[in-house]
Amino acid sequence: MVYESKHILTPSQSIQKSYLRQPTDMGELENFRCQLEILLNELNPTDPEESNKGRVKTFLEQTLWPSTTYEINASEKTDLTIKDKNIGRNVVLFEFKKVNSAEMVTKDNLVKKAMFELVLYYILEEHEKKNTSIKHLVISDGYKYFIFEKAEFWELFGKDRKLVSEIKSSENTANEKREYIYNQIIRPKVEAVKDKLSFTFVDLETIAKETSAADIIAKPRFKALFKLFSPIHLQKLPFAEDHNTLNRKFYTELLYIMGLEERGEKHQIQRLEAKKRQAYSVFEQAYALLADYDITTDKVTGREIDARFETALGLVIVWINRTLFMKLLESQLIAFNGSKRKYAFFDKLTDFALMHYLFCKVMAIPEAERSDEMRAKFGEVPYLNSSLFELTDIEQKYFPISSLRDSEVAVMKNTCLKDNKGKTLTGRIHILDYLKRFLDSYDFGADTGESGKIIINASVLGLIFEKINGYKDGSFFTPGYITSYLCRETLRRCVTDKYNQTYATQYASFDELAEDFDPTDKTRRDEVNSLINNIRICDPAVGSGHFIVSALNELIAIKWELKVLKTIDGKRFKYRVDVEDDELVVTDADGELRYNPNDSESQLVQETLFEEKRTIIENCLFGVDINPNSAEICQLRLWIELLKNAYYIKGNDGKRHLQTLPNIDINIKCGNSLVMKYPLDAPIDHVLRGANVTIGDYKNHVAHYKNSPSKENKHIVEHDIWMIKSKLNEGYDKDTDKYKKWVKVCSDILLLDNSLFPPEEAESKRLSDLRKQEEKLRVSLEEASTRYAHLGAFEWRYEFPETLNEKGEFIGFDCIIGNPPYGVSIKDGYRKTVEEKYEHMPDYEIYYYFIALGQELLKDNGYLAYIIPNTWLFNVNAKEYRKDIFNNWSIVELLDCTNFQIFEAATVRNSVITLQKSANQQNNIGYRNTRNLSDETEGKKSSGKDYFTELTRRKRLVVDKSELIDKFSQNWGLALYLTKQEKGIVSKINSLPRRLNEFFDVSQGYIPYRLKDLEKNFGKEEAKIIKEEQRWHSDTKLNDSYELEIKGENITKYKCTPSNVYVKYGKHVGTYVDMKYFSSPRLLVREIINPLMACYAEDTYINDPGIIDVIKNEDNNVYSFKTLWGILNSRLATFFLLRFAPKASKGTFPKVLITDINNFPLPEIDDENNKYFSEIETCYDRIFAKDREPDSDKMFVKENEWQIDYWVFKLYGITSEEDIDLVYPDFYKLKPADFDIE
Repeated sequence: MVYESKHILTPSQSIQKSYLRQPTDMGELENFRCQLEILLNELNPTDPEESNKGRVKTFLEQTLWPSTTYEINASEKTDLTIKDKNIGRNVVLFEFKKVNSAEMVTKDNLVKKAMFELVLYYILEEHEKKNTSIKHLVISDGYKYFIFEKAEFWELFGKDRKLVSEIKSSENTANEKREYIYNQIIRPKVEAVKDKLSFTFVDLETIAKETSAADIIAKPRFKALFKLFSPIHLQKLPFAEDHNTLNRKFYTELLYIMGLEERGEKHQIQRLEAKKRQAYSVFEQAYALLADYDITTDKVTGREIDARFETALGLVIVWINRTLFMKLLESQLIAFNGSKRKYAFFDKLTDFALMHYLFCKVMAIPEAERSDEMRAKFGEVPYLNSSLFELTDIEQKYFPISSLRDSEVAVMKNTCLKDNKGKTLTGRIHILDYLKRFLDSYDFGADTGESGKIIINASVLGLIFEKINGYKDGSFFTPGYITSYLCRETLRRCVTDKYNQTYATQYASFDELAEDFDPTDKTRRDEVNSLINNIRICDPAVGSGHFIVSALNELIAIKWELKVLKTIDGKRFKYRVDVEDDELVVTDADGELRYNPNDSESQLVQETLFEEKRTIIENCLFGVDINPNSAEICQLRLWIELLKNAYYIKGNDGKRHLQTLPNIDINIKCGNSLVMKYPLDAPIDHVLRGANVTIGDYKNHVAHYKNSPSKENKHIVEHDIWMIKSKLNEGYDKDTDKYKKWVKVCSDILLLDNSLFPPEEAESKRLSDLRKQEEKLRVSLEEASTRYAHLGAFEWRYEFPETLNEKGEFIGFDCIIGNPPYGVSIKDGYRKTVEEKYEHMPDYEIYYYFIALGQELLKDNGYLAYIIPNTWLFNVNAKEYRKDIFNNWSIVELLDCTNFQIFEAATVRNSVITLQKSANQQNNIGYRNTRNLSDETEGKKSSGKDYFTELTRRKRLVVDKSELIDKFSQNWGLALYLTKQEKGIVSKINSLPRRLNEFFDVSQGYIPYRLKDLEKNFGKEEAKIIKEEQRWHSDTKLNDSYELEIKGENITKYKCTPSNVYVKYGKHVGTYVDMKYFSSPRLLVREIINPLMACYAEDTYINDPGIIDVIKNEDNNVYSFKTLWGILNSRLATFFLLRFAPKASKGTFPKVLITDINNFPLPEIDDENNKYFSEIETCYDRIFAKDREPDSDKMFVKENEWQIDYWVFKLYGITSEEDIDLVYPDFYKLKPADFDIE
């Protein structure tokens, strides 16, 4: 095997690949080599441990860990630590041993004293010193290094409360006590987890003879060793460029060259502002040329669009997509062929006409069929057989890129281009030259980083495609850590389920299956490989295809983990496969593999990966999007994934040719996923018979399309597929009850109308009725057909024959994965059509419908994995939806990401859900608690990725569905956030039988200028003027109809201080509230809480919704304002609402809603509670005594408030010291000296 074990890594395998690809300073490498040579010369196997430890310390200080930033020394009981002076924390811990010591670990045996000592040092550092900054732990004898990730130590040791407790209680400096800890406490734990511990292993002796050779610094293994010992790796510091995030500089300048820019809060892509526009930018030329065409403003789905802008942008997107793909191809060809510049075909482009020829007359045509001119100019450019290089419908309708002129534009300010002196280029430049030089300033896909250029790889391009494609609304690219997580977890669950179902096993997790699977059984190996190849995955809102690509990578990684991945000659694949930073990485002991077409082993690996990807893309991955640009970009992303592993084959002419790309575009389609004319269970057998088609024929045509050897053949098959679908469409249309009724009516009309004799009066009336009926049915059929066509209906019933069995029955997908659209409320005809199929959803928010769609599309026990907004967890209108979800789904995992931001430019917060379509719903819902996610990491603000990574590393907990339905129905997020103790307190309070609205009437304040209300009374124009003028407000009391206004910011629990603004109040205002809520004795409750604040008032003040008004019911003779004031202003009330009210538990400004106050639990009225009511009222009277102000004696007020809190605890039955201390820390320590506790 090329790798030893999945648990033993080489430096190249352990280092983050995007960092490994970063260019390395040759001076630093040479210094590292020199210092390493000195270290190896000075290390002595017979010297004591301290001597060799000192030499390693010097080596680290002289290379990568300068004393200005780091301090390397023994630290108390730890042999050696690296401390970052900037944060004052140890970041790396070392345990040293003498060479050949019996206490030293080996690759085969980690159960040694060195490991016990390192575990002890770690536990003390993490738990006693509260140091969470450790990133790596190392065991060494100077020559050998065993390097462990802190995250692994945390999972296996740090989270074990029993282990930590025993170590802390037994810790003592006495040697005999230490030995007890090592052998009786830590050793059993290490024994138990030894097979789970992964580590990077380095033996410096193996390169001792090479360090004197200067050329060693050019070797990948040496560069990996250098980076292994670097702070970037060992301390996990951020590095210069994360290749999987948007390169803003690249993106901005690419838009500029196109003639576009991002503007506004939604980051919409628009034309450059008029003063910045360049007449010869790509977009402006297309826009100008379209002036000769009849393009008018149209309406699409109820929204006006500028059709000329849309058309121009559509053309530009097609051209830029092709151009970026070609640049990736060029980089691959150069990398495959020893960096020879003759493969840099972009250099040969002199005008846009030649670029068009390259698109459509070179890449789209086999080499032998090209013109002599094209063969001479582009002889090294391969034929790709991809529809990407065929003229699109929009180009055929208008014009190709050859219509553009290559004239000058101004270079963007702060361009990446440099002049001959290395300074930023200024002035003007031809647009094509600008595009070529701009693209050549970046490294496209070679991924070696040796060019010194910033790398723009496929992942970044996917992000760019998504951003450009989302020009209408601003696009939010789903981060790779989200797509990877959802695909990794969901597909492993799916594979495990499939295996259990096939082989009647009961593996609880994929890890169990992988651990137990026997890869030596070739028959079973091939069966499982085939099982994975038959998993069907769909993203119904596919966008740029990010989820689809992540699924592709994860399926290959799953095959490797099960050891069923095989080469094209049927042998086991012997290289390591990982998904890192959302990219597939294949390595051996020397590092990441690079394709060398002249090496047979490299050729085998490249062919294997290409064919493996082809198989998975063709069989497993499907996507639909309403936007045709999205569908095309997704197809492009999949072609790029294949391009990464494109390989050379020998043609019949004896020359090398790049393997052509399959026609995988048929798996990614354009359509409206939510709209379908034909039900999925609609019978198909008689439709097939009527069309003279079999499902086998249909499937064979699709298979032939994917592997058509030429454009001509592909177009023939494509037409045949279109004919099959047209026949199915026609057959289904004629199979509806309405169509059959129309045919019957038409037949009846013919019978009556063709009579030889004039019709009788009765017959004449019947004929008239039939004609009216026929017209009504015909119009209805035409309207439905037009409506479905207008909405872009997608017929899931037959569009993907891979989801049909041999009888043509729809069997569905195994997994639905994606990021469905949201923030969109469907309207008008779209809403009507969707609601004909699906029940009403909360707020008509579109993502709910995509969940319902997933339910339909999935097989039984299939999985749905989405990232969606968090609003469904607490939306008041979604309460019944939350309850009903259990009727259709088992909730496998629910991650509430409310407390951190995933999409940088979006205000929406998210939840990540995994549901299983199951008749046997589970009672437990898996989740991970979001409490106390670190806000900072080593002094830097945590990112969404940091938060999410920490969340997914947390222990998986379960909550009973009855708890969600019965106790937290109004806000599921709280059940996932609160501790068990908090839930107990909240449930106890909420279990009380009485509610505030039984005794009090509650209203929110008025809204003076809500337009929709004003328009009803005054009309649109006048309403707009009233709002702009703020007509009802004045700085003075103009007459008796004006009253003082008070806002939430004007109240405390002791005092209501109105603003100096008056309002003319009456039924003319936008939203009128009964005057009794502003003039009666009442409590004013501030909407913004933390803490909750309620103030008693008797004077007349008008207030807006920032205040909730509470007045007494007419029949309320029990609860006084004094008692309610005490309860609402108590610590317990705030504690409860912050952990129970839907909007009080989220955001920077937590709020209470009127429903929260209406439904606030109140204690039962009985003799014991009446005593507590009386005590609260007494405290109130003391605080508000007429002879003193509440602010005059703060200690006196504080002591009475303490007593109120005490009596409120009594009222609500919160009696345990632990619970009281949680609500009110140090409560008993703050007890007034003269107060006697009951």
